[in-house]
Amino acid sequence: MKKVTRHNKVYQWTFYIGLVLLALSYIGRYGAFGALRLMGLTTVFICPILGLVGLGFSIRNRSLVFGLLNFIQIFSFFIVMWIGYHC
Repeated sequence: MKKVTRHNKVYQWTFYIGLVLLALSYIGRYGAFGALRLMGLTTVFICPILGLVGLGFSIRNRSLVFGLLNFIQIFSFFIVMWIGYHC
């Protein structure tokens, strides 16, 4: 049995941070970034980067659930645009 340390759970923290940032960017829709609002900044740049890092660590630690969640987080822009179009 492997000893679980804080460094082994990077794949969980990247998913949680991405989810919190996505929720905060939905609440604060207008940012100070000109044409690129907070939701665009989060879904285009931040969530895919966090998803890639988390996917790499989850593959390394063989975590299927968080690997799938981080993979979905990579495509957060397309998911948010699809939800916004249909609702």
